[in-house]
Amino acid sequence: MHALSCRSKQRSIFSKQKQPPNHYFTLALGGSFGLQILAAIVPGMKGLLQVRPINLVDSVLIGTSVVLPLLGNEGTKRLNP
Repeated sequence: MHALSCRSKQRSIFSKQKQPPNHYFTLALGGSFGLQILAAIVPGMKGLLQVRPINLVDSVLIGTSVVLPLLGNEGTKRLNP
């Protein structure tokens, strides 16, 4: 989420005005998500990277750690147009 938010100092990811396309950025994000999924489903990689399931508390903590900085970053864009 931070990568999406940091693409512009003025434009919010929630604004109606869209960012110009950046194909390398899209490729990098897609590749990153793909590698994370592979690490979670490939049996040998699970053990090597010690991938474990997360519980509800971990999920809430991760979600909060994503949403609060995102809202802070996007809020500063509204304050400093």
